[in-house]
Amino acid sequence: MFWPLVLPIQWTAAILFGLGLLAVATAPLLKRKRTATFWWVLLVVALAFIPSCTGIMTVLDSVRFGTFQYATFGDVDDVRVERYLPPAATDIRVRKHMQGFDAKFRISESALDRYLESLWDEYGDGSTFSRAEYQESKQRISRSHPFLDDPKEWPPLTNPVEFQSPTAPNGAGFTIWYSKEDGVAYERASYW
Repeated sequence: MFWPLVLPIQWTAAILFGLGLLAVATAPLLKRKRTATFWWVLLVVALAFIPSCTGIMTVLDSVRFGTFQYATFGDVDDVRVERYLPPAATDIRVRKHMQGFDAKFRISESALDRYLESLWDEYGDGSTFSRAEYQESKQRISRSHPFLDDPKEWPPLTNPVEFQSPTAPNGAGFTIWYSKEDGVAYERASYW
């Protein structure tokens, strides 16, 4: 839930600590007392931490969130996305955000079925969504999907079928809309 804050906080703490240490170490060169300099540095760090962290987070978020294109699963290199993406996926487009991602990818029906079955075998017992409900969901045809906000990048699928992954008690999991005719899947994943 708070994972997007960890890296900006770490970077901000390291930068401010380094600058503070440098200020205290060089205080005698500027004819200042180290003790007085330490207290001034502590005050400045306390006042500058949140604005500095916000600035660093803005820069980091511009690199780690957004839309990314990958040829294969092996190119993804993001553990949060890899955890929910089928290894057989190709021609992958991922729209990452803080609490999850949306993906569009190509995959065969058999590869998708194998992937989902393996997840249910491994994590099904701990899921808040039962395997029987999953089997039933495979039969439901969705007439639409939540990606219609951008029909150019996410065109409507032909006869999509909705699939549900095992869902953790904290809400982590994903939904896939798959079109056998198009060989394309749309996925919405949420992590905690």
